[in-house]
Amino acid sequence: MSTLDNPVPFKSPKIITCWVNEDIGPNVVEWTLTTTDGRVHQITNGTESEITSTGREAKLSLRETSEIWAGLVKCVFAPTSPVANVTLVHTAARNLDVAVLPQIRVSSKPQFPRCKEELAQTVVVTVQCDIGDSLETYQVNWTAEGNKAEVLSAISTNYSYSAKTKVSCKNKDEKKPARITCAFINRRGQNNSATIQINVIYYKPSNFCKAETDWPDTKAGYSARLQCHGSVGERVRKCLANDMWGIEKSHCVDKDLNDILEKTAFLNKGLGTVNENARNVFSRLSAATFNAEQINSYSNLNASVAILFNVEHLKHSLEATILQHLVDSSSNIMNNSLEKLWSTETEGNDTLAEKYLSSVEGLIKLTDMANTETTRMKAENTEVAACELQTLASRCENKVFNSTVSLDSSYLGTVKTAGFQRLANYLPNLHDQMPNSIVVTTTAENHSHHLKVNIKFELIQRRPRHHVIKCVSWDATNKQWSSDGCDWGGPSNEAHCTCNHLSSFATLMSKKPEDIPFDGQLTLIGLFISIISLITCLGMELAVWKTVVKSSGLCLRHTAQVNICLNLLIAHSTLVVSHFWKSPVWCWVFVVLKHFSFLSMFFWMLSLSIVLLHQTVFPFEDLRRKTFLGLSFFLGYAFPVVIVAISIITHMEAKTPYHCIDSCWLTYEGFMKGSIFAFIVPAGIIITFNLFTMVVVTIKLLELSTATISGPQSEKNATKWILKSVVMLTPIFGITWILGFAVLAVDLAYGPITLVIHYAFILLNSFQGFFILLTTCIWDKTVRDALILQVTAKYPSLQSETTSSLAQSVKKK
Repeated sequence: MSTLDNPVPFKSPKIITCWVNEDIGPNVVEWTLTTTDGRVHQITNGTESEITSTGREAKLSLRETSEIWAGLVKCVFAPTSPVANVTLVHTAARNLDVAVLPQIRVSSKPQFPRCKEELAQTVVVTVQCDIGDSLETYQVNWTAEGNKAEVLSAISTNYSYSAKTKVSCKNKDEKKPARITCAFINRRGQNNSATIQINVIYYKPSNFCKAETDWPDTKAGYSARLQCHGSVGERVRKCLANDMWGIEKSHCVDKDLNDILEKTAFLNKGLGTVNENARNVFSRLSAATFNAEQINSYSNLNASVAILFNVEHLKHSLEATILQHLVDSSSNIMNNSLEKLWSTETEGNDTLAEKYLSSVEGLIKLTDMANTETTRMKAENTEVAACELQTLASRCENKVFNSTVSLDSSYLGTVKTAGFQRLANYLPNLHDQMPNSIVVTTTAENHSHHLKVNIKFELIQRRPRHHVIKCVSWDATNKQWSSDGCDWGGPSNEAHCTCNHLSSFATLMSKKPEDIPFDGQLTLIGLFISIISLITCLGMELAVWKTVVKSSGLCLRHTAQVNICLNLLIAHSTLVVSHFWKSPVWCWVFVVLKHFSFLSMFFWMLSLSIVLLHQTVFPFEDLRRKTFLGLSFFLGYAFPVVIVAISIITHMEAKTPYHCIDSCWLTYEGFMKGSIFAFIVPAGIIITFNLFTMVVVTIKLLELSTATISGPQSEKNATKWILKSVVMLTPIFGITWILGFAVLAVDLAYGPITLVIHYAFILLNSFQGFFILLTTCIWDKTVRDALILQVTAKYPSLQSETTSSLAQSVKKK
């Protein structure tokens, strides 16, 4: 073996040659390094080492001889004799002594020297330079500059070097602060230095934060730093400009975690194989993070994620035997006791969760799980599964945490899927959406662009009505969830997603139900027009009452119409007031009033329906006015009072309240759940009966029309009577409220068709008063003619032959 010019300069290139006298063939040499701690490491090709060999000679080329290469370097030739089948071992070894340079941590005591007396000329401060354990012998030089600084004396003890210095107490010298430098020179004359700036607290002005607990006096605008006890790193606290202490920031990292993190820098340098080093790293990380309480700080969590990131960043293929340690480690740092730490703001562009996801996803992709017996590895918060696409027609399916991922593709090979509990809560989400599943990552090497990924998630919570779920994948470029390339299965298959690419997937559910654009504005416009129309209708009824109401049937009919209009007017007016007057107490009053008014309206519609049905079926039998009026008032007001009272009483102790404050209306909690059914059920029964009445009336009108007119004219006239009866009876019978059942049945998540149903319900029912005005007053010839007579009677100049003929027609009726 070639001789070594010890000590070797720090980070210098070095070639070590080993040879034998005869040609024993290539690739039969092995290089090892026994470090100063007694550990033996195999030397391989890496970023700092390169091994080449011929039949007689082998070379180890070190690009940088850092401290990790110090120790006994051994080369071993072990050829096997083809004749005797005997392995002959030739070894040679040399000690590699590296003149290392230290990592220096410099500090001062006190950190901010204070000039406490006005006449003080100087203040003494001790500057300390600490290095790690090292066998190197250093020459240490101290220098001072600025603020009349001067080194007084220097001492050294156990890897700690200190110097007493003095600096000026005159603030005129502050323009050039004191800077103290310690320089370490190794045996080869190389040096490394560290410098600290001494910031003096002057007597005047004396802007500083007074010492508090273990925090020293600190100059305003600067930060005090304290070494962590029992861990690696420092605590930092800033003294603000107003001489008040800021919030403490801790950068303390568990010693074991910090050591593992430092070891990740040497994974691929060539000292040991990458897989051996990675296995050791993840094994140690799994053990270090097993106790969540021990790493319950942001700095420890950040260090754990940094370890994952550093290993993934190597982009080196990993063996499947490493995966279980990776799964355990990644699961440990997702422990629910660390939940608050994940939301801590980071200094970089990526959040911890983003860095974690990209690192673990990349590591799983780098792991070779082909031709292995183990296809599933699971821990508490992370699960990995793999399947093989062996033929073009085959289907690959992985299941993680009850979420199933299946892949159809022209790609042949291993498909790996990982599931992460709680990770979706830590990734940046849209403000109006929330995660409703775990995060599922699917990877495959050299996959085809034409693929179909089917995912069946286990949803975290049941989707409420009118809420939309989005199937999303993580967009690492824009650092957000994206629905591009993914489709949701819809309300009928709400846990299913289909995507056309591989990525990390999840489901997001809207926090609020879907909006109906302009529904509030359309409703208010319709209600205002309806209120005006109902007032007009009541005025017209009052004006023509004596002229029109001449029989029991007409009396009962117009009484029902007046009460229908009156109750609908109260209900619509209450709707408008409750929209603008938001008050929890008054909301309850408004709900009771609306509940009663709408029910009363429907029961009066039932009364009107009975009258018309009786007149249609029994045209020659008059109803007893007093009896039926009494029954109608009892039906129209007593029944609604009873229903409303029972509904209020039963919901006093029920889990679901009587009313919803947000909508200021009755509650709906599902089929036959909620106070809304105290309105829906009676209204539905009445509408059904009214539909029956309308069908009977239409049939009777049709029979009358065909009996009086025959031929083609008969069919035309029949169609006319049918349309007229439907149009005239629909508003006053409340038939348009059938759409209310459709509104309850359909889910806005189904898309545009549901909007059509909602808009139809809004337009037909908010304008119901206007339609009643048209059908019961303006289009009713009897009412119209009576109104014209009253107008012309009041204004004689408007009388004509036409009005006299109208009067005769009214009298006949």
